[in-house]
Amino acid sequence: MCGKTVDMKAVLDSNNQVIGVECSTVGIEAFFQENNIEYAITNDKYKTYKVYFVGSKISILVVIV
Repeated sequence: MCGKTVDMKAVLDSNNQVIGVECSTVGIEAFFQENNIEYAITNDKYKTYKVYFVGSKISILVVIV
């Protein structure tokens, strides 16, 4: 679970890659908005998951339940 933890921002600021898994989009979208980070989203064709990404620096898989 990564949500909107401050650890993600610290890892990103240290120029490392963030890879996470989450079960809700709420925290992730709040994290991006609160930190003014532009992101993109891809979906699988069955809409069972979304991947939020910021270039090659952040990749977060969200499983839709």
